[in-house]
Amino acid sequence: MNIVIEMLEGDIENIEMPPKPSLYPTEMIREEFEVISIEIESKTDATPEATKT
Repeated sequence: MNIVIEMLEGDIENIEMPPKPSLYPTEMIREEFEVISIEIESKTDATPEATKT
């Protein structure tokens, strides 16, 4: 508790910020969507023209 009080009484420049997480949930969702999109595109590109409608 004393450490918290010292932090509140001290300069804001001296407060250490925790490291930023490497991936946020929204970034993970976007990356998963991109992978799925790429997989769908590659499957679509591999389909012969005669079978496309």
